[in-house]
Amino acid sequence: MLKKETEMKILIVVREPWYDEIVRELRKKNKVDYIFKSRDIFKIENGNYHISKLFGLRRGYSIVAYILTTFLLLTRKYDVCMTDYRSVYMPTLFPIISSFIHQFKTIFVYDLRTIPVDYVREQAETIEKQFCKEVHFANRYYQGITVITPEMLNYIQNKCTEIHKQVGIWESGVDEEMFKPLPKNLELKQKIGFSVHDFVCFYHGSLSNARGVIELVESFRIIRHREQAIKLLILGKGECSEKLEKIIRDASLEDTVKIHDWVACNEVPQFISTADLCVIPLPDIFWWRVSSPLKLMEYIACGKNILLTDIIAHTNAVGTNNKYFWVHETTADSFAERIIECYNCYQENPDIYFKRGMDERQRHLDNITWGHRSDCLQEYLSRLVDSDATLP
Repeated sequence: MLKKETEMKILIVVREPWYDEIVRELRKKNKVDYIFKSRDIFKIENGNYHISKLFGLRRGYSIVAYILTTFLLLTRKYDVCMTDYRSVYMPTLFPIISSFIHQFKTIFVYDLRTIPVDYVREQAETIEKQFCKEVHFANRYYQGITVITPEMLNYIQNKCTEIHKQVGIWESGVDEEMFKPLPKNLELKQKIGFSVHDFVCFYHGSLSNARGVIELVESFRIIRHREQAIKLLILGKGECSEKLEKIIRDASLEDTVKIHDWVACNEVPQFISTADLCVIPLPDIFWWRVSSPLKLMEYIACGKNILLTDIIAHTNAVGTNNKYFWVHETTADSFAERIIECYNCYQENPDIYFKRGMDERQRHLDNITWGHRSDCLQEYLSRLVDSDATLP
């Protein structure tokens, strides 16, 4: 029987770009092969299998990843094969075979970091039906299922099917060596177009219609007339980028709201350093209730003051007894009111204001690192492998 600290051989097959950090942590205790969709050319290095498009075809990744997954499962004795929700069929018949033939010892684990989001209403029925079909397959043939939050488990049980597998939970984490308190990068702040004395609000991530970003930008129509020192920096891109740019032009907010395109992950902390208040404007819809927002962990680790919408994904992460700022409605008026209150708090005593964020960082950091999240996943996978080892 395997013990919890015994090294496991793990194959991870994913299409979504959220697994690099957990792979890095799992490799500290295990042998991990990692197949993932990459923008680079096809290459293999140190157990990483970078799979890109094949001859420019979107299905190129699926074809190559399918062949490679099959080859590795046939030739290497893995203890665990974990896939994300978009790769559930990559192992093809292996999960089915293992559910009937116990001599095939690989444990298959289906991991859910997200449900389908940002689709238009007309596509809802088709997309949700396909998602539930994948969950049904994993629930029938995989030995384990992991989810990002308890709310995710509740959602799939209410929406799709009752889960009768052992379920593990591991939330989003943060690289505390990359995301940490930094001196304000005043040179970058000025390069973006702000004064060194401006109070900067910050958001980074995808820009889509249902993330509260539109309402956040519209709030600056109100804020600008009441306090011109408050600015907004958005780092990211998405389907509503043009709409946001139009709002900015029509309201003459060019000097107040700046939108910067994506940057490399290791550059993000420098942009966060320019912020006096980080804002997560996600509305209270089921897309975000089930989530564990990565940006929240990053803002916490950077020691920032944060304005959060009052949704369960946020209260689960930081609790209700904290020093963060909260907004109860995702409307322009509500954002404007709360941001101005945050600014007034800063004006009263900047030292006490910045200490709030640092105090919360100290309280939460140990529980949100990728190392801690990896321990949760490691314990779950070991428990599955141990349970399988006891079968006749």
